[in-house]
Amino acid sequence: VTYTAPTVAMPTVTAGTPTSAGVVALSGSKETNSSIWYSLDNGATYKSLVAAGSSTSWSDTVTLPVGTSTIKIISKKTVTVSGESVTLQSEAASVTVTYTAPTVAMPTVTAGTPSATGVVALSGTRETNSSIWYSLDNGATYQSLVVSGSSTSWTGDISLPVGSTVVKIIAKKTATVSGVSTTLVSEAA
Repeated sequence: VTYTAPTVAMPTVTAGTPTSAGVVALSGSKETNSSIWYSLDNGATYKSLVAAGSSTSWSDTVTLPVGTSTIKIISKKTVTVSGESVTLQSEAASVTVTYTAPTVAMPTVTAGTPSATGVVALSGTRETNSSIWYSLDNGATYQSLVVSGSSTSWTGDISLPVGSTVVKIIAKKTATVSGVSTTLVSEAA
């Protein structure tokens, strides 16, 4: 008599387009009563994604690191083999997804003529929900000039020291990158 041990079928996987925060929707098919596990480190470790159930389809989301990731998906199923409970693991299916982190656009800036007291009006455009910061020391330090807002235009006044001064302007914006709240900083204008 020949006894062939049971196996668990390899799942299928498809991936959507990652959100600006790095979250990608995954879906596919699986064997009934099997769970779905994923790996972002080439299969060195797997994390539970979908619990075992009677459905043969599955879907969930994964947060990606910045860059190109190969997501490996396996199925696990607990069965009885030769009278003992054993967890079987399928071969891995994989999908490659690229996540590009969001950026904040460089603002534009126009300077008016300084007043007799050294105050100059600055104005320009910016990305929505970004704040404007200025530097008078070639970018070594920045000070807040205009708070974050929905307007794409901005204005603000700064006091200049006596002499010729290079004023650098940057925009900052808070965004979620790979599941972590991050302050994005533009290039200096």
